[in-house]
Amino acid sequence: MIVGEETLTIDTGSMLLSEADDCERLTGWTVNEWDKALMDNRANAVRFAYWLGRKRAGNPVEGDFADIEFDLGVVDWKVQTPEPVEDDGPRPTGKPPEADG
Repeated sequence: MIVGEETLTIDTGSMLLSEADDCERLTGWTVNEWDKALMDNRANAVRFAYWLGRKRAGNPVEGDFADIEFDLGVVDWKVQTPEPVEDDGPRPTGKPPEADG
């Protein structure tokens, strides 16, 4: 998430229970509902993404959640996909060989 000159990492595939509690408390949505609302660019969803990104970066938002204000026109999203894992071919199956001894 890029807001003006500030870049925040929002990993939606990872959510601590305490962060899920924060999401429900601040937005009224479950994490799944928030994720969908974020895809729809809903104001509170974007606001929580910003709040969460700042918290995870060790620079939490000061003041009230509802007071987070910025122009949606300056928000940009950079999607990062995981690096592909190379497949080395089939893996052995069955019992491991017995150790000599």
